[in-house]
Amino acid sequence: MSAKQNLEIIKISNALAQGKSVSVGLIASVLNNANKPNNK
Repeated sequence: MSAKQNLEIIKISNALAQGKSVSVGLIASVLNNANKPNNK
């Protein structure tokens, strides 16, 4: 997983912890990207 993907997941986790709404599409796209074996 790239550093950028880690950062996005941290941002989502923080938003969820603070009770903010996070779009399902955003989470799905981050998880999708995290599961792809790409070395960018």
